[in-house]
Parts: sequence; C-alpha cells; structure tokens
Amino acid sequence: MGLIAELKKDVRLGDLTHKLNEVIRALNNGHGHHEKHHEKNHEKHHKTQKKKKGKKGKKHGKTRKINQYFRLMLDAKKHKKPFFHYKGKKYVGSAHPRLGMIYRSSK
Repeated sequence: MGLIAELKKDVRLGDLTHKLNEVIRALNNGHGHHEKHHEKNHEKHHKTQKKKKGKKGKKHGKTRKINQYFRLMLDAKKHKKPFFHYKGKKYVGSAHPRLGMIYRSSK
C-alpha cells in the first residue's frame, strides 16, 4: 500500500511540474529554450549602463553678495538700458532674443 501511495504522489508532482513548465513557457511566449541565449545578450547590452544613484539634496549654504558690476548690469538689463557705467568704463548693450540684453565694454 505504501508503494502505491508514493506512486500517486510522484504522478501528482509530475503533473504539477508539467503544468508549471507550461506556465513558464506561456510567460516566456514559447521562448523557454532560448533563455540562456537571451540572458547572455541581455548582459552584453547592459554591461555599460551605470546604476542610478538616488538624488543628492542641494547644499544649502549662505548666498554670496553679488558684486557691484553684476548689480549694475542686472539692473540695466532689467530696465533694458542701452548702456551703464562701471569704474569709469562704459558698457554698451545689444538686444538678444533669449537673454534680453548683452553688455560689452565700449572701446
């Protein structure tokens, strides 16, 4: 009687493994026999990719004061002034479609 019970268990396990293999093949769309080949190609294509690290938070420190030239230049830019003076030099502006105004020292 013990031998028959063991055979029944083996048959059940065999059916389960057969069904499991069918499910695996269905999930792989019938490409179960190409798994090793696919894994090798997958590794080749992804060897050069770097792992992404989590974003680092911005460092919050003291902001520096803007120097006098930049203060004057930004003010002139904001008001679209044609020129501004800094330390005895005249800086002439020209219009720019994206940046607004660009200033250069005049000669």
